[in-house]
Amino acid sequence: MNKKIKLLILERSEKEIKPILKELKSYGYNPEYRLLDTFEDFSTSIKKGSWDAIIASKELESINTEDALKLIKSRNLDIPFIIVSGRSNEESLIPLIKSGANDYVRKDDIFRLPSVLKNEIENAKLRKKHKKALGKLKESERRFRVLAESASDIIYIYRFSPKKGYEFVSPSVENKLGYSVSDFYNDPKFGCKIVHDDDLKIINQIETGKFEFSRPAEFRCISSEGKTIWFEEVVTPSYNKRGDLMAVEGIMRDITGRKEAEDQLAYLSFHDSLTDLYNRAYFEEELKRLETKRQLPVSVIIA
Repeated sequence: MNKKIKLLILERSEKEIKPILKELKSYGYNPEYRLLDTFEDFSTSIKKGSWDAIIASKELESINTEDALKLIKSRNLDIPFIIVSGRSNEESLIPLIKSGANDYVRKDDIFRLPSVLKNEIENAKLRKKHKKALGKLKESERRFRVLAESASDIIYIYRFSPKKGYEFVSPSVENKLGYSVSDFYNDPKFGCKIVHDDDLKIINQIETGKFEFSRPAEFRCISSEGKTIWFEEVVTPSYNKRGDLMAVEGIMRDITGRKEAEDQLAYLSFHDSLTDLYNRAYFEEELKRLETKRQLPVSVIIA
C-alpha cells in the first residue's frame, strides 16, 4: 500500500516529526504534509487547502491547541484532529478532547498513530456522506412541504410506529373540511372520527395494511359544518425490513361533484325526463333482478 495522505502538522521542526513520518510510511502511507509553527500560517492553510487530517503537538507553545480547535469549529470544518503528546498527562488532554480533538497519541506510543489516523479519516468520510444524505433528505422534505402547502388536495403523512400520529397535514384541510391542522396533530384518531360511519371499514383496512394500495380509496368525511364530502384517496404505504406497516402517505381529492353527477346520471337513466316517473329501462332492470331472485335456491323463512 502506498496511500497518499495530506496532513497539516503543527510542530516545531522537521526533526520533531521524523518519528511520525517513519511510522506513517511503515504503515503504507505516503504523507504529503505542511509543517506549521504559527497560528497565522495554520489559519491560512485550513482556509486554502484540503486536508485529510491535522496532527498537533501538545507542547507547541507558538500555537495554542484550543485556539486551533475553536478556529476549525468556527469555520464548520470536519477535519480529524489528532494530538501528539509527550510530557502531558492524560488529565490535561481531556479539555482538548471536549473542545473537539478526535483522539490523542503519546509520543512513546507513536506506533498507534497510523491506525488512529485511519479510523478517524474513515469516520470523517462517513460523517460527510451522512451529512450529504441528510442535506438531500431535508431538501426533499422542504420541496414536499412547499408543494403540499400550496396544493388544493389534502396531503398527509400518518405514522403507526413508534407512536401513532400525524407527522404532516397540509393546510388545505381547513378549506376542504373546516378543521385546523392542529385538530389532527393533537388527536391521532381525529381522521377516523370525521369519516362517515359506513366507510370506516375502508379506513380500518388501510390502518391494518389489508387495503389494496394499488387502487384509490373512496370514502366520505363529515365537515365541521356537518356536510358530507366525498374523497378519492391515493395511499402509499411504507414498510420496515420485517414487512410491518410503519406509515402511510395520502393524497385526498374532493370528488363530491363527480359523485353527485354520477347519482344524477343514474337517476336520469331510470326516470322519464318529462314525467319524472320510472321509465322502461327501470322496469327492465327490475324484471332482470326479480328473475335472478327466482333462480336462487329456496330457503325457509321463519317469522
